[in-house]
Amino acid sequence: MDEVEKQRFDEERRKIAERNTLIQTLRRIEVTEKEFERRKQQRPGLSDADIVWEFLNERAMQYASQKQWGQYGNVKLTMGEHLMREKRYIDALQLMMEVTILDINGADNNGRFWPKDGFTAPAVIRNMLYLRDQENISSQAFQEMFLTKAGELKKNLRLPLSPAETWRRLEKDLKEAESIKNQ
Repeated sequence: MDEVEKQRFDEERRKIAERNTLIQTLRRIEVTEKEFERRKQQRPGLSDADIVWEFLNERAMQYASQKQWGQYGNVKLTMGEHLMREKRYIDALQLMMEVTILDINGADNNGRFWPKDGFTAPAVIRNMLYLRDQENISSQAFQEMFLTKAGELKKNLRLPLSPAETWRRLEKDLKEAESIKNQ
């Protein structure tokens, strides 16, 4: 394979990977390819990523209005992953923090929060650390960002845990993830 063929092959492989990611994202939010294509025709000036973002926002608003906080958190996670692919790391980090705060507070799909059922998702923690490192955010600045986001969510959603308690529950898992990363 010469250099031109290799470039064509790599480009084709990239397009296939992007399409597979698009389809996977649509499935996660229960949007069919047909719905996506219809929206794409209705909105000819938008990129595929912009159309996906519209669907993500719609799902997030739907779940929030129904107080399905678990589903809402899943959509926010998908939004964060979408922003990571676009290398919008600060925005992605904010969304990953939101997901973690909801998880620690035990978000369910019946409009409640059960902190005793709260957890941290290792993949989301790894994403947060990756994003923090990509932006060269100090541990102190990271904690301040997290506490600010936790305060906003506590106020807006009436979360049961204080920002400080939410951070305390996350901190051990962060340290563990960092030690694994540094091995």
